[in-house]
Amino acid sequence: LLCFFSFFRNNYVISNSRAGISFHKRYFSGSTLFFYVPNFIRINSKSSINSIFDISFKNIIHVGRFHKDKGQDLFLNAIGLLKAEIPPNDFAAIRFYFIGRFPSNFISYYKLLSFYNLHENVFFIGDLPRDKLLNSIQDCYLYVLSSRTEGFPNSLLEFLNYKIVSIASNVGDVPFMLPSSSIYSNS
Repeated sequence: LLCFFSFFRNNYVISNSRAGISFHKRYFSGSTLFFYVPNFIRINSKSSINSIFDISFKNIIHVGRFHKDKGQDLFLNAIGLLKAEIPPNDFAAIRFYFIGRFPSNFISYYKLLSFYNLHENVFFIGDLPRDKLLNSIQDCYLYVLSSRTEGFPNSLLEFLNYKIVSIASNVGDVPFMLPSSSIYSNS
């Protein structure tokens, strides 16, 4: 199975596949530059035996180092607003997981958690080995990328590879990766 992703701009092609680069070199010439960028996306599916998620819940996940640019605070505020809008039994069936390295100012995220009383639904996992995360992806219900700024988000590509429904903020190359119905404004 040949599976590759290529990104085109005015005079360059970026691809995560050497075969993709070779393919595009046949059709682009002149001043076009070609860049190969490996992103280690696994094409094969694995068993979720080692999953970190409880599949009896709708697991919604956010992956990224804890930083203002990654928008975890925006997502926590959205979760708080969601809790106020949906019936308690429906909200109780959802689990939100934040995976990523904790910052020194982690207390600000914990304060949001407390403000909205989300302790039973929101879990801060911290850093997770890549293989453990990839073994757990297929047990996710939804992936959220709430970044304020982004380039080409490989994490989004990985979740899309596993056919996980994904929504993302309108930043960086996200508009080239998702349909407009899956993109939201950070405002």
